[in-house]
Amino acid sequence: MKPVLILFWTHGDEFILRQCLSYIDPNLSFLYDTLNVNEQAIWKNVRYIKHDMNRIAPGDFDSNDYETKRSSEVQEIMKQYEIVIDIHGTKSNIGSFIILPKVNLSNLMMASLFESENIVFWQSEVRKEVGPVTQFCPIGMEIETGPMNEIMIEKLWRNIEIFLKNFQLRYSYKEMFNKIKSKNVFSVSARLDTEVNIDIPDKDFEMVNIDNVEYYTLLTNNPYKTTKCYLMKAVDIDNLLITPLDDANAFIKDIISIEQ
Repeated sequence: MKPVLILFWTHGDEFILRQCLSYIDPNLSFLYDTLNVNEQAIWKNVRYIKHDMNRIAPGDFDSNDYETKRSSEVQEIMKQYEIVIDIHGTKSNIGSFIILPKVNLSNLMMASLFESENIVFWQSEVRKEVGPVTQFCPIGMEIETGPMNEIMIEKLWRNIEIFLKNFQLRYSYKEMFNKIKSKNVFSVSARLDTEVNIDIPDKDFEMVNIDNVEYYTLLTNNPYKTTKCYLMKAVDIDNLLITPLDDANAFIKDIISIEQ
């Protein structure tokens, strides 16, 4: 069994991203399998049919709804792999960065192996019952890339390939520890409504001061009608890494204070 599973088309309209596979060194193919998540949405070229599959995991095998049932099927497939990487795209000018829906030591160390300079903890509440696809596997993360164009496809390809090459080397904990300290780490802390009259930079990972508090922007050009952007706080990785983490269940809200 290959150790890595790469998920595509959790959102059916992000079809362009799968092109990155054609650029990855074929000598690395023994490390990973791929899976198309929302097949019905792919055929219709829509984000989803009825339910956003990155919001309803772990799903329900007994459901009559395609996406809810399919979510459970995907979760069962994921159990066969050490690491699951869910690929996403956006219109926002963000480059290619890593999202951790669940923050544990294994996820954090694996995130260090990507080329991405930016890692984002994105958890709205502790141990919620439904959520992103990769929240419910021991080691799971997302790559978000944008805008979805040929230049960004190259960034995504490099991100995946460098991860696979680093993973193959089986770095020690100390080596991964040093790698993670070189990254920029953020935690999503709030959503800024479109109705709020606050000027924000037209670019992601830019600092903005709101009520004398420093935030960083995320998804400033997003498809959501009611969301201007998300706001993040920088995470002091040195303080985080000395905090004891439950390797299976430690969420970032357990470790640092996050505004809801």
